[in-house]
Amino acid sequence: MSKILASPRHDQRTDNEIRQPYKCFCCADSGKVCHPLITEFVEFPESGDSLPYICKRYDCEVGEKFTKCWEASDAERNAYKETKARGSKGDGGDGIPQPMRQRDWQANFSMNLNSTACDWLHEQGLLQWRESLRSQKVNVFKKYTEAASDRTDTVNSIKSEMKAQNLTESAFEGALVHCIKRDGILYLHWESLPTATLKVLLGKMKVN
Repeated sequence: MSKILASPRHDQRTDNEIRQPYKCFCCADSGKVCHPLITEFVEFPESGDSLPYICKRYDCEVGEKFTKCWEASDAERNAYKETKARGSKGDGGDGIPQPMRQRDWQANFSMNLNSTACDWLHEQGLLQWRESLRSQKVNVFKKYTEAASDRTDTVNSIKSEMKAQNLTESAFEGALVHCIKRDGILYLHWESLPTATLKVLLGKMKVN
């Protein structure tokens, strides 16, 4: 059976051409800083009980919304709620819950992490993601290389057993016919059989 040429794994594409999982790696598009390297800037208590930090990157849309909510006054919240409720059906309510009060936001979130720290966390997350893409390419190549090496070793071991036992190519005719019927592939030589099948044949040869 002749081999086909393997297709390259997007070698022509750069990291910038592959869609990123997040726009902001500092908060993973959640608006709240979640990158583990936050410990470079924050010393957390042993209890682990601390306020979540709002992402302050200049172009983090979700972080900006959190910032506006944190800074908005109660009057602004009520005005927003009333605007959303206008034109609604029923008794004038549209199901919008009472917004969190200003004091509640400020008691449940922290604005103490500055934009410089958030920018750095984003860059670190972006670098880690790009590095993971490169490692995936290396791992795939390593996987195929190891598989090819394993197959070559198996074929060579079979040839050694054939020589030791004075066997000819005809010893594999039955296996060829069986695999052709099983897989629907016209194998022209025993060396083209699947590696798993070759290992089974090798095991039987050693037993005999």
